[in-house]
Amino acid sequence: MLLAALCSASPAAAQADALTPEEVDSLEVYLVAALAAPDETAYLQILAGALILPDRTDSNSAYDIVVRYDPERFHSPYAGLYPLTFEDQFIQWGKRIALFSRSISLPTKRFFLHDISTGDQAWIFTAEARHLYALPADKVPGMADVSDRATQARWLRLIKQSPASTELLTMGGWLRQIRRESRESVVARLGAYQPPSVTTP
Repeated sequence: MLLAALCSASPAAAQADALTPEEVDSLEVYLVAALAAPDETAYLQILAGALILPDRTDSNSAYDIVVRYDPERFHSPYAGLYPLTFEDQFIQWGKRIALFSRSISLPTKRFFLHDISTGDQAWIFTAEARHLYALPADKVPGMADVSDRATQARWLRLIKQSPASTELLTMGGWLRQIRRESRESVVARLGAYQPPSVTTP
């Protein structure tokens, strides 16, 4: 069982300065590229949104990764319905999120997936995703700065190579960590962070 402390931050330091809107936009472009490469037609069709949002339950400037998709937007002359279940999609994109969150210094906390066609929603700590899909340190590039497109491109090549299949033992690990809960429910359950009031002498 993973320790709760492990799940509270990315490999970077737990404390981070808040991103500027321009930095968020830049990272979201990188995130979209990690989820759907230009030649991955099916992923491009179903991806409805990918956001990097401040974790509202914590004070340490961690961020959530929120992905929305719609399998009903899938169309192909060679197939009917979109072939992946919600769980399969969660695991496939979860592997990519594991590498994406490892590639950046920004502390991330949770990965949320929302199927807007059925309303299915679930999440996992990004630290858990990195534990379930971990590549050796000598196989990955260094961390990519927000504007470092060259290093991001190296990560994107690695991310695209994430296997579509999952070993049965690892599959069980993913399924045990998937929590069927929306982001709004998480915030309601844990409570939104309230900074301490400042008293003046």
